[in-house]
Amino acid sequence: IIQDLPYEGEMLADGKKLTYEYCSYMGHHHELFNDTIKNNITFNHDRPIDKYLKLSCLDNDNLDISCHIGTNGIKLSGGQQARIIIARMLYHQKPIMIFDDPFSSVDHNTEMQIFNNIRNNIKGSIIFIISHRMSTFKDMDKIIFIDKDKILIDTHDNLLNNQDYYDLYHKMEVEHD
Repeated sequence: IIQDLPYEGEMLADGKKLTYEYCSYMGHHHELFNDTIKNNITFNHDRPIDKYLKLSCLDNDNLDISCHIGTNGIKLSGGQQARIIIARMLYHQKPIMIFDDPFSSVDHNTEMQIFNNIRNNIKGSIIFIISHRMSTFKDMDKIIFIDKDKILIDTHDNLLNNQDYYDLYHKMEVEHD
């Protein structure tokens, strides 16, 4: 929750107000429908989905994309639910995509594979990844580090010179080892 910030206005991209046509968002609570995996990704569009299953590492699960997943994806693991949402966002690529803790339900190896797949295959979008898991930060182009009343934007290597970032990064790395 952001309160009492001294900012007003709107966000613009190419001089246009950002709306749902320009942005997509993956939140903590996955919006899945009592429908098939395919329809949860495509919203009934006809484009093939194999590429997006691969990018989100769903192709490794040998899931039947025509099976119904139940309300809110109850028939799937948390990691599978998250990866369906990731596949959906990539399938419907927008100029700005915001992933809010997308890897919290997947193991570290899968997280790194998905991150690398997105980095190497999705072009023409600005991608924000919000995370408490700092394992992928070292591979990000830029990091926005928010600490109390400070906002720092830089690379991982440069931010390591900031004591607060350094302490948090090393604390989180030790906790995940």
